[in-house]
Amino acid sequence: MRTTGEFFEHQVPFVAGLPANTAGESIAYVCENFSCQLPTNDPVKLAELLTRSSGRTTAVK
Repeated sequence: MRTTGEFFEHQVPFVAGLPANTAGESIAYVCENFSCQLPTNDPVKLAELLTRSSGRTTAVK
């Protein structure tokens, strides 16, 4: 049985080369059409990535 990290690395291989999250904070990965943006732990950046990927032009505060 794979751990969550092993499963994710198998499904999205590029994350295997990323540094480990030792701070215990949440990290978001935004992918669309088999292309992924760099991971972020910034809520504003995450909102921008999600807005951009959805095609919406709503301002994020």
